[in-house]
Amino acid sequence: MTNTTDQRLQLDYTFVGVRDPAGDNKDAEDMNEGRALAPGETVTAQGRVLLNTAGGWAMWPCYVLAGDLFCPDRWQVFFVLAE
Repeated sequence: MTNTTDQRLQLDYTFVGVRDPAGDNKDAEDMNEGRALAPGETVTAQGRVLLNTAGGWAMWPCYVLAGDLFCPDRWQVFFVLAE
């Protein structure tokens, strides 16, 4: 996520949205809590998830600004196949 405005952007936090093979929510822990981004600054959503079930897992970056959650249509979703 890059701040493309000309003002500082206050993040509540970022996280990785995760769905297990059954479609259940297994989101990663919050990161970048309270981070303020200067104009042009970039931050990465990251986190760890235990893949404890075989099958396809979906993961994508999410963020929260001013209490509002943004996971734009599983933007930049990627899939991991656990065996």
